[in-house]
Amino acid sequence: METLPMKHYKLLPHCKSDWPLSIHYYMPFPCHEPLHDHDCHEIMIVLNGTGWCRIGEKRYPVLPGMVFLIPPGETHEYEIPLGTLIFNIMFSPDIFSAEGKTLLGSLQKRGAAQCPVRELDRLKEQLMRIDRELTDQSSGYRSLTAAILTELLVVMARGNWDMACSTSADAPDILNTVIAYIGTHYRERITLAELGKLVDLNPAYVGQFFKRYTWKSLNQYIQEIRIAKACSLMENTGWSGARIAAETGFFDSAHFTRAFRRVMGMTPREYAKSLRSRVSR
Repeated sequence: METLPMKHYKLLPHCKSDWPLSIHYYMPFPCHEPLHDHDCHEIMIVLNGTGWCRIGEKRYPVLPGMVFLIPPGETHEYEIPLGTLIFNIMFSPDIFSAEGKTLLGSLQKRGAAQCPVRELDRLKEQLMRIDRELTDQSSGYRSLTAAILTELLVVMARGNWDMACSTSADAPDILNTVIAYIGTHYRERITLAELGKLVDLNPAYVGQFFKRYTWKSLNQYIQEIRIAKACSLMENTGWSGARIAAETGFFDSAHFTRAFRRVMGMTPREYAKSLRSRVSR
């Protein structure tokens, strides 16, 4: 079979103006993007979904909140299933001040990091704002988009976002099998024994494996998935707190409230109030 030549993507054809900053977001069909590189810096941000991403010689799992920082000329590829929401930001460091360039350089050494789930909504709002500014090109849009992107870099640096570790060749596939199972069965009681049987691994090792590659315990991850589902129901239904708690696998309203406060930093009632204030603006 003939090997296709590696693609080399350029920044300017993707930009909406002569300002060297581009952002695209999409929820694509199942996709394998073969090995390629860019003539610019790229930040790839995953809002939901699973898969894998290889940067240079390192292979990372694709998880909600993952942020990949890819320098110019670095070869990379990824594979993602249907429904994975990704933002791609391509830019020249010339949009930043000297301090911003220094910050970018220090973060670039990480390769990948993971945003806490409680910050994902705000992160998405900021990314959508960049996209609107680049589309409208109103007065000052260059300064504003550079400022928003600089703020993202500052939040990453100050927030001590979890450092991502690369995985063995088959680890993303095992991890994605476990995550897909949790995504389907999060309302139920999920045990290490059943997950071990699912991926043919020792149950105790499954727990260690999961924490190594997601930086979270299995219980912590399941709670975060349940809370994310609860937030979606609060935004899109008029259901009571008790019904949402039952629909997302919590024992009762009190259990739901404790878990919600731990993950989101506020109670369900306070979150609902913040949703109402957003709508009324």
